[in-house]
Amino acid sequence: AVTWPLCTIIGLDNRFYDLTTEHTAGLIYNFPLFTFMICFMLLGPIGILATVDAIFYGLKKSNAIVLSLFLSALIAFVTTARLNCYITHYELVNTTIRLTPLVTAIHKFEKTHNRPPENLQEIIPKFISHIPNTGIPSSRKLNYSSGKENEGWSLYISAGYIMGFDGFMYWSKQDYPETNEYEKIKKWAYFHE
Repeated sequence: AVTWPLCTIIGLDNRFYDLTTEHTAGLIYNFPLFTFMICFMLLGPIGILATVDAIFYGLKKSNAIVLSLFLSALIAFVTTARLNCYITHYELVNTTIRLTPLVTAIHKFEKTHNRPPENLQEIIPKFISHIPNTGIPSSRKLNYSSGKENEGWSLYISAGYIMGFDGFMYWSKQDYPETNEYEKIKKWAYFHE
């Protein structure tokens, strides 16, 4: 509920998303976070040393400047990290919208043939003209599993930015576990590592 107004206020509407999805969306919405992380990592040790020096030897002008830079970097890092979470959620919502025609095509195939397709190529071109792009910059690969009998089929996208093992998935039976590790986003679920 908070994501859409926030993204609209800061200008991340569909026009921004459509312009950047294919090339730089991941860089654009992760760049501020990584920039402040690097600044914070560089200023962190200096800020700690300046704090210790100020405690034992009194606050000097140079220490005050370093401490103010350190606190500014800390505030910017926390703010940017939170903003990054909102933007990531917004991107995942857009992914559900982008992949809705694919999900619909698989359901239609299943209804027509009384079974899910063995692979996604089986639904082209009768049920969908092409497999849509995931739109997730860190993972454009869409994994499909036809599932075992009575399990239902699933779609899975690795959504771990940098080194994470997070995943974004759609289960045809919608029987996602009721745990804190799964965040439901429309009819999809985001698995937090």
